[in-house]
Amino acid sequence: MRGFSVWESFVYILNGVIFLLIGLELPEIVEGLRSKGIPLSTAIGYGLLVTGILILARIISSYTAMLATIIFRPSVAHRMNNGRNRARRWMMPLILGWTGMRGVVSLAAALAIPVTLDDGTAFPYRNLILFITFVVILLTLLVQGLTLPYIIKRTNLLYLFEDDKEDEAMMQNLRTRLREHSYQFLKNKYDNELGDHAGMQKFLHHLEEKRKAANDEWMNEKTKIFFSKCWKINGNFWLK
Repeated sequence: MRGFSVWESFVYILNGVIFLLIGLELPEIVEGLRSKGIPLSTAIGYGLLVTGILILARIISSYTAMLATIIFRPSVAHRMNNGRNRARRWMMPLILGWTGMRGVVSLAAALAIPVTLDDGTAFPYRNLILFITFVVILLTLLVQGLTLPYIIKRTNLLYLFEDDKEDEAMMQNLRTRLREHSYQFLKNKYDNELGDHAGMQKFLHHLEEKRKAANDEWMNEKTKIFFSKCWKINGNFWLK
């Protein structure tokens, strides 16, 4: 957990440094465009065009991948054949295409372009490429990033499998088997290493009661709230 938190914070700091670099580089790049006689409006137009092409290409590739899956692996999506799920299925590649936001990787690729060629001359249109990259990053992060929650909510893709009884039965069977496996694992651990551990004994008793339940609703919500507010000491419950 500590390692995960450290790396998450480190990546967050690196992303901040990269976007700080964008702000520091942008005035110099704009000045370079003007020195080459490229109007700022033209560069922005190129950025808008490239952004539209990238979004369209990703959406097309998403639909192509879905069609290839339907043709070559029809068993993968065989549970989405009713009318409601079929309509949502055709919306899913659109959502996947809209999630193609650009960021640090695109900027790193653009900054990797050398300043000069082997003969010492300046790399052609390097500043324009960098500016287009900045425009693409800005538009995809703001436009796509801010509108994505609304699109997901409107298409109800999060509830794609809400009516799938087969999936629900499979998940219920998986929960039951996980409870059984967890109980057996802890039972063996308790018998072999923690024979005199009173807390483990109570915990195993708790799992054993849960194993006997027909489903996950073995405790109602009021009971769960009660247990969450109590300590169990010597078989008696005391409010925390």
